[in-house]
Amino acid sequence: MKQFLIILLILSSTQAFAETRTNERTGYAHDLDSDTLIYTETHLETYEDNRIVSDKVTYKNAAGDVIAEKQVDYTENNTMPDFSLTNYVTGHQESASKQTSELTIAFAKNNSEDKKSKTIPLPDIGIIDAGFDQFIISNWEALVNEERLVRKMLIPSMRQFIEFRIYQEKIDTEQQRRILKVEPDSFLFRFLGDPLVLEYDMAQPKLLLFKGTSNMRDEKGKNLQVSISFPIDDYQLSKK
Repeated sequence: MKQFLIILLILSSTQAFAETRTNERTGYAHDLDSDTLIYTETHLETYEDNRIVSDKVTYKNAAGDVIAEKQVDYTENNTMPDFSLTNYVTGHQESASKQTSELTIAFAKNNSEDKKSKTIPLPDIGIIDAGFDQFIISNWEALVNEERLVRKMLIPSMRQFIEFRIYQEKIDTEQQRRILKVEPDSFLFRFLGDPLVLEYDMAQPKLLLFKGTSNMRDEKGKNLQVSISFPIDDYQLSKK
């Protein structure tokens, strides 16, 4: 009986170990105008039972030096995760954390600005930071069928949610990619800023290219305009 219990314990431990997976993928961010490599962002994602639970992102400049880090916690909500981003060079900081029905947002654009925080009601359905990718995965079929989806997305610098519309703009049959566009639903906000353009693998919700405003900022606190490419081969889960 004792030997049976030991074997059962070993098998249970092995099963639990096997249910945890990690994935590491790197994005290469180039300046939109000059195509010069500005930084890389390496994601170390952890999955449990095929559900993402965390992501540690390390940002490095073109020389390979660490310039920023971000922690994302998907434990409670895939599309509205808690997150914390710190840029060690510029002093840019932003974060969001949930407490029951409220969300506390903190932001500082650079070293010359003190971090300010604000607590707001948490929407029933919304998108926070890297939760956007999980939103695409969950709504892939609707987007492929050319539905136009409107969701509230958190803008940390404004410390509030703004409604954005997300839709498939076109299909690139030559490159086998689906081109999605993300833009404010309000005409006024669309007038003030350019949309985000994202290219996904034709057959599956794997992000291959991002074009638009980065979450990385320069010393003056201005968002970088970038094109970030993600190799398709990086989307491979491995045992932890």
